[in-house]
Amino acid sequence: MNTILTFSEFVDYVRENIRKDWWEDRDLEIRKILKNNGVELTALLLTREDTHISPTLYLEDFYEGYRESDQADPDLWIRRIRQGFEEAEEKMDMVPMPEFGSFESMRDRIVFRLIHYERNRKFLEGCPHIRLHDLAVTFRCMVSLNEDAVSSAAVTEEQMEYWGVGVKELMSAAGRNTPKLLPGVIIPMGDYMMENSGYRPEGQDMLYIATNRQMVFGAAAILYKGFLDDFARDLGTDFYLLPSSVHEFLFVPDRGEFPEEELVSMVREVNEAVVSPEEVLSDSVYHYSRKEGRLTRCGCGSTADTFIVS
Repeated sequence: MNTILTFSEFVDYVRENIRKDWWEDRDLEIRKILKNNGVELTALLLTREDTHISPTLYLEDFYEGYRESDQADPDLWIRRIRQGFEEAEEKMDMVPMPEFGSFESMRDRIVFRLIHYERNRKFLEGCPHIRLHDLAVTFRCMVSLNEDAVSSAAVTEEQMEYWGVGVKELMSAAGRNTPKLLPGVIIPMGDYMMENSGYRPEGQDMLYIATNRQMVFGAAAILYKGFLDDFARDLGTDFYLLPSSVHEFLFVPDRGEFPEEELVSMVREVNEAVVSPEEVLSDSVYHYSRKEGRLTRCGCGSTADTFIVS
């Protein structure tokens, strides 16, 4: 039986063998990249001289497969990493790369995301953002968008200063673009379960999934103009917002059936047991008042005007 490599040994093996008899002319780089919620992943890049860009593959994903495989054969995973690069590069070559030099060239590509504030303090130090309760609205440049993937790059303070714009201009552009590029949807949980599993569990009719059509960082859909107000009007009541992950919220009608403490406890338990650390949005629960048009963070006594973009 072959000895299982540690992750560090696996990374070294990839470093030494990935280019042999394959892309030997590429520049290889392996470095740590800070992801959402302070999660660091080990990125592998193989840069082409003619473009100076490369797809980014994360070695943790491949190492997990290697560890769980019946065959402790690192060469098998070298081949799979190569296949991943070839497929990613083929898609990348099909997409015209945007020109990042000016704000005007990128204005129609600026979108926003919603992440946790405290868990991303290090990342936010270098990125323009807007605080919303315990969350932060950040900005991205959309690189490519199709049915299979959404690719974007963070807007940094340095980039914003180079463009000569402020957070107000970024928010104005993102407020127009994000609902168009990533349209918001609200799906009854029962319908979602029926479509994806073939059955409709009892008790799901009171839950709704709020996300975007691509279901990628769809929690930001709550920032779309009229999104919360239109749902409250159709529902005929106030409702709670439970952050399921960075990709979606669960909307729960406020008909006095659930104590707020029970909802907060449920969110925390799901985050700890089910959601990956990188995809956790918040342990908080929020409440939307249709009469006041206000979003409240439950249990902290603070209120904030509903986020309206224009």
